[in-house]
Amino acid sequence: SQGFPVTIRIYGYRHSVVQAKEKTQRNHDLLLKAIMQEPTNPFHHFNLAQTRSIAGDQEGALFELDRAIALLGCFDSAWRQTAWIQYLTLTYQIHGIEAAHLVLESYPDDCKENPDFWITLAHISEPMQAIACYERAASYKGKPVHGRSDSSSSTWKPYLGIANTWLKLGQPETAYIYLIHAHRESPKNPLIRQQYRELHDILTPYRDWE
Repeated sequence: SQGFPVTIRIYGYRHSVVQAKEKTQRNHDLLLKAIMQEPTNPFHHFNLAQTRSIAGDQEGALFELDRAIALLGCFDSAWRQTAWIQYLTLTYQIHGIEAAHLVLESYPDDCKENPDFWITLAHISEPMQAIACYERAASYKGKPVHGRSDSSSSTWKPYLGIANTWLKLGQPETAYIYLIHAHRESPKNPLIRQQYRELHDILTPYRDWE
């Protein structure tokens, strides 16, 4: 029987892809040299964690974050909160929820004052606790945050997270209300619009966003 024609496109050798891979490897090698010269500099280990994460080596990234955090200790820095948030996220992704909760036992209080933390904590919490975490994240909208923070963590992400949580609890009507809040924060967001289409099959929509 005659088969259908198939076109296979390979993008791995595109110039832009090769350049990105070469840059990542170059950064990786430079950071290893820097660590050899200054092995107790926590910022080198933090940057190496970012590079390894970009390259897809999440376990290597977690290892370097662990070293960076240990070397940094209680010393304040612009990236300390980010390091702890990433450490919690990767621990959960690689080792599971129980390991993530063990990390929380030694989590610094000052690193909890960041909406990114509350979004991450929501992912490893029971539904009602997750909703409280998302609400805490949303409370940071418009407020200054010490260190780095993703603006979406205090705008549309909390409301989309609450909507999805209520969906899991079998409450699509309540989910729809929070979905509207998420849409107001990010009207063109494809994730939000996709969720709306899914709810469209369950509820009679109150209005069309198209």
